[in-house]
Amino acid sequence: MTKRKKSVNKKIILIAFGILLHLIILVPFGSIVLQNDTVLRTLRYISYLLFVGMFARNYFDVQLGMKLLKYISVFSSVFLIIQFILLNNANYYLSGFIPGLPLSIESMHELGRQYILGFARRPTSIFQEPAHFASYVLLYFGIALFSDNKKDKFGLIVIGIALILSGSSTGILIAIGLVVLWLGRLLKQVNDIKKVINIFMIILFLMICFWMFTKTQIFNSFMDRTFASKTATTGRFGNYVDVFSNPYLNKVERIFGHGMVRFEEYIPTIPRIYFYFGTSGLFLFILYSLKTFLKKQGYSRVSLLILLVSTLGTEIAFGSFIVMYLSFIIETKKLVRVEEDNIAFLN
Repeated sequence: MTKRKKSVNKKIILIAFGILLHLIILVPFGSIVLQNDTVLRTLRYISYLLFVGMFARNYFDVQLGMKLLKYISVFSSVFLIIQFILLNNANYYLSGFIPGLPLSIESMHELGRQYILGFARRPTSIFQEPAHFASYVLLYFGIALFSDNKKDKFGLIVIGIALILSGSSTGILIAIGLVVLWLGRLLKQVNDIKKVINIFMIILFLMICFWMFTKTQIFNSFMDRTFASKTATTGRFGNYVDVFSNPYLNKVERIFGHGMVRFEEYIPTIPRIYFYFGTSGLFLFILYSLKTFLKKQGYSRVSLLILLVSTLGTEIAFGSFIVMYLSFIIETKKLVRVEEDNIAFLN
């Protein structure tokens, strides 16, 4: 609606057309069964990339985006904490969905049935599942943690508590990793003995909190889901072995993949890339990600770091959350300028 020279992100658009070309090439060779929803799934994902590549640089207001990200993250975290308290003390599940709206996803009906029968004990806030909640709030958690501005202590604490209560394995591990990285960066920059003592006091406090956390049922459940439960372990780590060592893949499939076919089981992003696009696609993804990470600074680098680590245990790179993450990652011509000096560089 405004008169300005259009600036697109050519690399993202090139990736989108590369995926489309990959689909077109695989169809004649019978690698993709057109009876399923592979084509629609691929086109939907391409639309995510094209939308960001064509419009984010000119029209994404970073400052407004960060404000909305903050408000929604804090609100959804407070809501999840209330959900957890009611669920575990009153056996009442406070729905995060607007009453009266029809549910279009069958899994949501199943989720509601499980809560009624008492099978599920994990709050989801206003999201479909705990993993989606974690994927959303981790972006603000990381940006706020590494910001050189005055820390949003309330937001960081509330989100941290909510991540623990959500039971999201990936969310908890990434949050712990971000805190450890932040403390290490803080120690590296400090040369005043008083500040060093204060940092060690913070570390000691966090260690005591973690020790107390290990004595809770939430921690036991987290450890069981992450490392002991066959479902959680297979979903996050076991499927790496199943995909990468699949004896039924021929040489062409190992190099070029199968396209974005439907999976019945849970498979994280990294093995999905291999299965979808083969070793060639996985190699290009790793190369492009590392190159982009070295070039980025500030909140863009923090956002990319969270996204890349999340790909190890979640499907985040192939869902709608990729639109939000990429909008913060790519170089934007800000409508309201945000100074990069206000965000730590992670170096």
